[in-house]
Amino acid sequence: MDTSIGRRIAGAALALGLLSGAAFAQFSPNERQSNAIENIAQVIAGANKCDDYALNERLVAAVQRFGGFSLTDAETYAYVEGRVLFHAKRIKDRTRDDICGAIERLYGVNGTAAPNLAVRVK
Repeated sequence: MDTSIGRRIAGAALALGLLSGAAFAQFSPNERQSNAIENIAQVIAGANKCDDYALNERLVAAVQRFGGFSLTDAETYAYVEGRVLFHAKRIKDRTRDDICGAIERLYGVNGTAAPNLAVRVK
C-alpha cells in the first residue's frame, strides 16, 4: 500500500475514532449504507491526492447515525478501507487539479453527490 494513502486512512481513522479493521470484512451494507460509504471512501481517496479538502467528520458522524452503521466496528472499517483503496487506485493517474475539481463539484458546498461531505482546508 502507498504510504501516503495509508497515512490518510490512518489519519481519518484516528480523527473519527475508528478501530483497526479486521483482515476479512464481513460487513455487508444495504443500498443506503453502500451509497454513503462509497461517497465517504471517494472523499478520503480524493483528499489524499488533493489535500485542499478533508472529510467533513461531523457530517460523517450524522450519516453513520442515520444510516445505521458505525465506522468504529472493525468489519465496517475494513469494508470502508477496501473501498478507499479501490478508489485511490482508480484515480491514481488523474491530476491533482482534476481531483480537486471533482471533489468540489461532487462533495463541496454545492456538491451534486453529497453536499458538504468534503470541507476546504486550504
